[in-house]
Amino acid sequence: MIHHKLNKISNNIYGNIIESIIGAIYLDLGEDYAKKFVIKQIIQKTEIKESNYKGKIIEWCQKNNKKIDFIKNQQNTPEHLKRFFIQLFIDEHFISEACGDTIKKAEQKSAKIAYAIIS
Repeated sequence: MIHHKLNKISNNIYGNIIESIIGAIYLDLGEDYAKKFVIKQIIQKTEIKESNYKGKIIEWCQKNNKKIDFIKNQQNTPEHLKRFFIQLFIDEHFISEACGDTIKKAEQKSAKIAYAIIS
């Protein structure tokens, strides 16, 4: 956190700091490295944040005082073909179901469907 004698720091300061960092990288290491930095550290991390539907649906439930449950349904499949099925319930009402090759992927898919329904 940036501390200063001012009582209030403008929100523009964060944009100015990022701009200064990118400018310094550009001057020291060149355009290609600056582009890679922007893509990896800013754009990709923003995309990851935007696609966290499980986090979005949990946040929505907390704001609206709703109970959320992700229920894993066991499937009898060979280990090398493992698929996880996740059902999402809000206030004990079935909302969505999805499958994936990991529990996390199945939860994200189910949350994405649910988020589309509630938003």
